Amino acid sequence: MEPITLAAITSAVTILATEAGKSGASEAGKSTWIEIRKRLGWSPNPNEPDLARKIAEKLVERPEAARDIVTLLQGAPNDIGAARTLVGSINAENVVVLGTMTGGTFNMGG
Repeated sequence: MEPITLAAITSAVTILATEAGKSGASEAGKSTWIEIRKRLGWSPNPNEPDLARKIAEKLVERPEAARDIVTLLQGAPNDIGAARTLVGSINAENVVVLGTMTGGTFNMGG
């Protein structure tokens, strides 16, 4: 997957997951996060400090899930917050796994 696309999807899902865990989260945000967790094959949430890294790893492992998640976020209600906006311009059909990356470093870890 292109690094910029991976970063945008990872950011969107991380924001959604973090917001869904708050007491004032919208029902749409909570249910969208539940659907995304299913697509990533997760039952419980990963620990929050590991969330972005774990999401990025799963998106690379499961490009079909990445496409589904982009489509899900783009079709979600506006009240899910910034997550929808972050993936708004991504074409889900063009989300593909990057076989080899050369010429730079891309680090999703902390």
